[in-house]
Amino acid sequence: MLAQGDLILVPSTVQVNTDVSLANNSEISTSVQPNEIGNVGTIDLTARSLNLSNNSRLSASTEGQGNAGNITVNVNTLNASQGGQLRTTTSSNGRAGDITVGSPTRAANQVTLSGTNSGLFANTSAGSGGQGGSIALGTNTLTVADNARVSASTGG
Repeated sequence: MLAQGDLILVPSTVQVNTDVSLANNSEISTSVQPNEIGNVGTIDLTARSLNLSNNSRLSASTEGQGNAGNITVNVNTLNASQGGQLRTTTSSNGRAGDITVGSPTRAANQVTLSGTNSGLFANTSAGSGGQGGSIALGTNTLTVADNARVSASTGG
């Protein structure tokens, strides 16, 4: 079974002055499930702000044969709290995807990560044979508080 597709979210094509909020276990995700073959698609979000709270996330993961997709977020403000996450992960031999916040021409004005289990994660699961992804963070102001984390690691 082949699994691949990109998810590109641009709320407004004329002006990007839309706020995107996910709360209460909400998720935007791309994935390859066990026994599937193919690379996971990308998540590309452009908006004025992104708010992730109460265990909500943008996620790209693989459990099958292939690499996890990348997550790119171009926003003025990113807030992840109370378990809010940008997460790429692999529990197979594939590679976790990369996470990019901002770009060389458009840094985020403010990135705030707060609370346990909140943050940016490009990791592998225990027992996997893959590699962790990378995290590129372009921001004018970064706040990491109350047990939030930025982590690119291999746990396999």
